[in-house]
Amino acid sequence: MEITGIEGLSRQQLRAEVDRGGRFVVYGWCVSFLILTLKRSSDVTFVRADQSRVAAGLGWTLLSVTLGWWGFPWGFIYTPMVLIQNLGGGTDVTDKVMASLGAELGVPPPSYAPPQPTPSNPAPAPAPLVASPPSSPNASRDVVAVVMSALSLACCAPLGWVAAVLAILSIRDAQTQQRPTPVISIVTLVLSGLSTLLLVAGGMAFAMDQHKASSHKKQALSNAVTGRLEATLDTRTACALAQAALYDGVYERRSSWDTLRCETTLGGDAATPTLELTAVRGKLDERLTACFARSNRRWFVLAVRHDSGCPEAPALTIALTANEKELESKERAAQRKAEHAPPKQVGPRVQPRPGGDEAEWPLLELEVTNVATRQQPSDTPPFHKPGGDWTYFDLAPLDDPTAKVRVGLKAPSATDGPVSFSELRLAPKDRDASTRFIEAVADAFLVTEPTPSAKPRKLVPVKLATAVLGQHQVRAAGGGFSSPKQRGAPGTWTTTKLFLERNDQYAEVYFNVDLEAGVAELSEKDSEYREPLVGLLTRALLDGW
Repeated sequence: MEITGIEGLSRQQLRAEVDRGGRFVVYGWCVSFLILTLKRSSDVTFVRADQSRVAAGLGWTLLSVTLGWWGFPWGFIYTPMVLIQNLGGGTDVTDKVMASLGAELGVPPPSYAPPQPTPSNPAPAPAPLVASPPSSPNASRDVVAVVMSALSLACCAPLGWVAAVLAILSIRDAQTQQRPTPVISIVTLVLSGLSTLLLVAGGMAFAMDQHKASSHKKQALSNAVTGRLEATLDTRTACALAQAALYDGVYERRSSWDTLRCETTLGGDAATPTLELTAVRGKLDERLTACFARSNRRWFVLAVRHDSGCPEAPALTIALTANEKELESKERAAQRKAEHAPPKQVGPRVQPRPGGDEAEWPLLELEVTNVATRQQPSDTPPFHKPGGDWTYFDLAPLDDPTAKVRVGLKAPSATDGPVSFSELRLAPKDRDASTRFIEAVADAFLVTEPTPSAKPRKLVPVKLATAVLGQHQVRAAGGGFSSPKQRGAPGTWTTTKLFLERNDQYAEVYFNVDLEAGVAELSEKDSEYREPLVGLLTRALLDGW
């Protein structure tokens, strides 16, 4: 039998220590490895009368507190049991040890039988039976402790720590009074331990997210370190600055993003360039607009907004001797001022051409027929019915009026900015008409029509996210459209941008419609979207989305 604490003691000294109150004690310990939990007992420890039994087992207690919780589910069960055992002074095995060592040491076990009664020394009369108290005298404290431990799971882990202290006090009181260990105290310790584990896990997850965001921010800023000093902002630098700003929490204090995808062209004007991007977190895709401004030193992100309305660029002058920390401080101050600033007055142009011959720009002119207003979507042909704020109409190329598809456009949502958002639904009339419609789109956008699927699925209306760039627009000289506020005469065009996305394919295209004149058009957004556009239209109108 291994016994610690008796080194250097003679038989007489050990006997004297036991007579004075020394005890042989066993402590418990528990360690966990995720799915594996080990609960064991220590070697026998001899604790002298003037020593603390709790302090003697402190090493085993700390080991269990540190490594006992990390197993599911037994870590949450065994660890409180070990803590109760050790904080209660361990398990007293003096009787068993003395019985085993008695022959060698000449010391009778402490639990030897009392002397038998004699006529001159009769046995005392048995005490009357008294019913045990139905509950702990500290029942109210136990209830408070378990309630606090439950609350700690919902809101505040430190409440669980206070509850654990109260539970340990109740357990020690029960051992002192030789009552059974309160079950409610064990439950309290389990809940408190669980809340602590959740706090630690949440803290670790948050720290990992912050570290990941910081790493992405540093990488993005390193990609923009040279370009942001130039007089003109390029798309690559703008994308890197926008990504760094999002990882820094500029947009709604969020810094955790799965992916960030930038557009290939800049918008806005020379003073406040803009860049549209898609931010993905979980299953949520958000289309955002990054607004840029330039101080006398470099370009920086002024704001990131859900719409494309950017605030006025500030006249920000920073001393040439300012270091990086001072630069960031000045830029953050400008961002705070711009956070709730109204969008500046935008120019009259909508969908301006980036240059080149207007005749070379891919564009498909369409005919609008069978207009039905005040409709709502339906799941059965013709896929709409009266009542609602949708407008449905047929679209067909001007040179092939029978190649029709059905389109529904929802009235755009109200917004204070220049851009509002809506939804478009695209539904096939029949496969032959859809085939010829896609051929016309492919010819206009200078790509080869893809081969339809050999096993098409059922055709249903396809929902497309839509940005309404302007309403009541008129044609502008040189291409694009202009605002009626600038030209005075109200227009009849509604200018939009459609977003098509399915699996790994993504495309954007301008869609403009004049219901009064009965005409519409598909106009190129970027040349890189040509093939994805035709491919996605084929899936929507022929293969089944």
